[in-house]
Amino acid sequence: CYSLALLVQIKKGLDQYEAEFLFSRACSLGVASGCTNRAARIFNDKKDDEKAVECATKTFEKTCARDDTWGCAMFGLALAGGFGIAKDTEKALKVLAKPCQIGGEDAPACQSAKQIIEAINKSKNIY
Repeated sequence: CYSLALLVQIKKGLDQYEAEFLFSRACSLGVASGCTNRAARIFNDKKDDEKAVECATKTFEKTCARDDTWGCAMFGLALAGGFGIAKDTEKALKVLAKPCQIGGEDAPACQSAKQIIEAINKSKNIY
């Protein structure tokens, strides 16, 4: 289900509902990345819905605990920005180290996490 969801997501012209369904199904079958991808869509599409963002953030926390690289990157982003959870930049920095530890320096989630870390560090250095 997860692999098929990725293919559907990549294919232009296909209804994204199909990918959403497949990510959700993969999640229910125990694939952490399926949960992360489904939650990311909710996080991005329902930014103004506090409960939806909170639910997505809880999902990222759970998938990060299961060593999903994107789950950690998204959970770190939520912590850094206070999206669906209390803002905690120190915890965000710890969480954002995980995608590189898990997936390696070249992993896309690691690169994203590094950008978030850089933004956090820049905001701390206000002179």
